[in-house]
Amino acid sequence: MEYLIKGNARERREILVIEDSPTQASKIQYMLEKYDFTVLVARSGKEALSILAEKIPSLVISDVIMPEMDGFEVCSRIRDDERTRNVPLILLTSLSDPLDVIKGLQCGADNLITKPWDEPRIMSRIHYIFANMNIRRQEQFQFVGEVILAGERHFIKSDPIRMFSYLFYSYETAIQQNRALIGAQEELRHLSTHDILTGLYNRSFFEEEFKRLSLGRRFPVSILAADVDGLKVVNDSLGHEAGDRLLKLAAEVMSGAFRAGDVVARVGGDEFCVLLPEADTQIVTESMERIRQRLDNANKAGSEFRISISLGSATAQTAEELAGALKASDEQMYQEKFARKRKARGIK
Repeated sequence: MEYLIKGNARERREILVIEDSPTQASKIQYMLEKYDFTVLVARSGKEALSILAEKIPSLVISDVIMPEMDGFEVCSRIRDDERTRNVPLILLTSLSDPLDVIKGLQCGADNLITKPWDEPRIMSRIHYIFANMNIRRQEQFQFVGEVILAGERHFIKSDPIRMFSYLFYSYETAIQQNRALIGAQEELRHLSTHDILTGLYNRSFFEEEFKRLSLGRRFPVSILAADVDGLKVVNDSLGHEAGDRLLKLAAEVMSGAFRAGDVVARVGGDEFCVLLPEADTQIVTESMERIRQRLDNANKAGSEFRISISLGSATAQTAEELAGALKASDEQMYQEKFARKRKARGIK
């Protein structure tokens, strides 16, 4: 992009930026100066008109929402002045109402760019404008007509290149909004299926997968139950934030010990459960050994907590055995936890 801009500029071009936000103005100025543009900055429409009375820039970039005089009015005044009538102008807008497109066309802006803007997008628009300046000077045809929007008639007069730019803007805006909607939907789905604290699957998703496996043919299915030892002690002595850090560490240990298709979930306060489809007793036993090895590594590495996790597992060969395997894995886990407590108290 830098080559295209510089390669089409026979002389150093000057751009007037109209932006009331000092932060945004500095950001745009820094970006444009990287491409060898000379940048003038006006903090209001009134200041911009004063600058334009003294010199004519190659391009004007203006924010739409500004106090006293918005970008649409600034653009209209620039177009009403014989001296500045043909200066290209880009409007930066955080608005998304279709009426903004009509207003932009009516005031004579060459293009709209939706905030937050990014460097490739804004530079491509600048290149497009400069690349088509000679064509626009020779262009005689003007589109004149009325557009009905929201029950109101709007008179529009514009040239084909500007009309094409606005069609592209409308298409790009629709794409951006669609991507934002898809992103929001994916985020909602992630939140509905994952535990916020640990990032593992939550109980709801675990139960859905449990039902799905009971109807499928991916047997044998093994189930591993796990419970973090000593969470209550950490919560009571160090606070719940420390307890959360312990749970995150336990989740990290757990998640790294299984295959990609296994469902590792936090199903309660200190309880985890894992579904291992197409996994026999040997596979789940190997997974438990990996957990114990990872626990040993974490403790040797001197983590904040000495972490201990009680484990239990069972394997179902058929759908009819799945509920029993879930219960058996839980019981085995509690047996291990109980044995550890007895050992800690010196009871044989």
